[in-house]
Amino acid sequence: MAALRIVLLLALHSSLAIPAAAQLSTAGNQRWQQGAAGILDDYEGNDRFAHALAAGDFNGDGFDDLAAGSPGENGARGIVHVIYSDGAGLTAQGNQVWEQGVAGIDGNAERGDQFGIALAAGDFDADGYCDLAAGANGEDGGRGIVHVIYGAAQGLTADRNQAWRQGHDGLLGEAESGDFFGSALATGDFNGDGFDDLAAGAYGENNNGGMVSIIFGSNRGLVNNGNQRRRQGDDGLRGDTERNDFFSAALAVGDFNGDGYDDLIAGTPGENGGRGTVNMILGSSGGLIANGNRRFEQDNDGLPDDREGGDNFGATLAAGDFNGDGFDDLAAASLGENGGEGNVIVIPGSAQALTGAGSYRRRQDQDGLPDRREDGDRFGSELVSADFNGDGFDDLAVGVRGEDGNRGLLHVLPGSPRGLTGAGNQVFAQGADGLDDQAERGDDFTFAMAAADFGADAAADLAVGAPGEDGDRGIAHILFGAGLPRPHIAAIVGAGAGAVTVASYNAILTVWGTDFIAAEAATANSPCVEMDGNRALIFAAFPGQINVQAAVRPGQAQAAVRVLANCDRADEIVGDSFTLPLAAGSPQFFFFVPAAAGRGPIAAVNETTGALVGAAGLLPGAQFAPAAPRDVVTLFMTGLGVTEPLLPPGRLASAAAQVTLPASATVGGAPVELFYAGVTPGFAGLYQVSLRIPPGLGAGQAEVRVTIGAASTPAGGFLAVDSE
Repeated sequence: MAALRIVLLLALHSSLAIPAAAQLSTAGNQRWQQGAAGILDDYEGNDRFAHALAAGDFNGDGFDDLAAGSPGENGARGIVHVIYSDGAGLTAQGNQVWEQGVAGIDGNAERGDQFGIALAAGDFDADGYCDLAAGANGEDGGRGIVHVIYGAAQGLTADRNQAWRQGHDGLLGEAESGDFFGSALATGDFNGDGFDDLAAGAYGENNNGGMVSIIFGSNRGLVNNGNQRRRQGDDGLRGDTERNDFFSAALAVGDFNGDGYDDLIAGTPGENGGRGTVNMILGSSGGLIANGNRRFEQDNDGLPDDREGGDNFGATLAAGDFNGDGFDDLAAASLGENGGEGNVIVIPGSAQALTGAGSYRRRQDQDGLPDRREDGDRFGSELVSADFNGDGFDDLAVGVRGEDGNRGLLHVLPGSPRGLTGAGNQVFAQGADGLDDQAERGDDFTFAMAAADFGADAAADLAVGAPGEDGDRGIAHILFGAGLPRPHIAAIVGAGAGAVTVASYNAILTVWGTDFIAAEAATANSPCVEMDGNRALIFAAFPGQINVQAAVRPGQAQAAVRVLANCDRADEIVGDSFTLPLAAGSPQFFFFVPAAAGRGPIAAVNETTGALVGAAGLLPGAQFAPAAPRDVVTLFMTGLGVTEPLLPPGRLASAAAQVTLPASATVGGAPVELFYAGVTPGFAGLYQVSLRIPPGLGAGQAEVRVTIGAASTPAGGFLAVDSE
């Protein structure tokens, strides 16, 4: 059998660039509230919907969903709403309401419990579905409790739900009135075992001295094994537990030294007469450890500004890599600074974690930020970090909920190689520049925020709560990021004439769509294709087309296919999922220059003469001639299915491997004998069928059909044949 070289010339052009200053946009922004647009429950005063926000992919579809707490609901019993993404944003379809003692959730809903006052999402059992932790810090006279609801393919489910409280089920500590356990929640992998862990703050512990509990994840979810509690002056942590320190009133998680273990930051805004400090506790294989722990305060260790009573440094926190150096940085707000104007101090990460070196301050009307500094603005009232424009640098969303009589304002500071900068800073307010609703006194816009990827493109999006809206009824706004679009698969067809729309084991396919290559200087290996999580061998890649070998198992009925742009890089962009139907065989010819109607000369070689089969001049520089009756001709194909011996996807065939399904063929309507039906030695995924041209056909175009199992090639393929 002769080797065959098939040359495919494609000229596809693309112009791809990231907008230099674009970040969040009001285009297509959404507004969510109870009792509207299909969202469950009623819109009632004092519910404070969106008082707390958290986002995670609770159903594992590749797009984040939103959880919104309404701790004031029903006499402060509290509920939590979950709104799911459909890939283009949030949708009311399938939205849920969770409350204590209902639908299998542990506990009883009691006045003052405030279920949903704090929320955090993490994958505690590493099953690919995010789980939700919800605090009810008013439970049982302010002792507090944290509920955990686990994710699944259908979204959050009450199956295996847990209730955690101090002194119960092996959790360290003692539940006491006024502890307010669960007031602050954060998730991270503190011991590096691949399971997210939960940090739960109890700022009221020990006369408001404060404490944080660590519950570790496992393949069974959160477990009490090895759980920890951390507080100042205990177990080697710096400082002393003192009345009204409020240690753990705010929590943040990041890897500040790049060692692969998440670290915990605990804000202590009441420390030293309300001056405030920030405590860093490093992660390790044993969880959070005292070694290397540090406390930071203003005007010390390189941090700017003065320490003054009532500054409340550390009242809010966020971690992100603002300068793109691979180490997370910390943003910490001083809400009471200068009469409540507020400011944010950034402490850069390094191989030594946070040291204070290179720290800087950001506040309104300085460093390129607009708006005036006014008493009571509380700049930094909420902080959230994410990459809103997909440029590889985390940006910082800064809430100013006290602005203009608690109407509220949002600043977005872009990240850059120099850290957070005022260049390209954005400001948002309700009712301005396309953002829905109106700014009204007491709205508390930006009281809560959560960054997530709700879909549409590769940039992070931002959920912004205004729980004071309309008499504390509350609403949530969604602002979408403005980054590069996600790869989108429009169709997957056989790599021949394109008529086959099902695939089979090791078939060569053409994936059509948009935005497969996300960088201007991208090479052919910039994207990758996954089929049920298995990487497929790529033969050629372009912005709108990828030729690939199917990476599926024998016997599968379908496969979930997605394209990832900038594959395996920090700025990897995950595309939406495409369901590809599978069959035992999906035979299709390769064609030389097929006609638009699907008819064309099959890619074939005459084993008798050594010439390519077809009319002269079909491909410049190649020898073509019609096949004569009784000549042996080899046709090149794809999609013939499983072979014996079995060849895994991407494996080159060192010798003949025949297909296992029954194979037959006709030429010009006449049945013909097959000499071979199997893989092409030396190739991956390329099949061939060898047959003899029957006598008596007559000169012209003889249609060829090959049947593998129950599937036949589409009509339109022909061989050029001479008369006898």
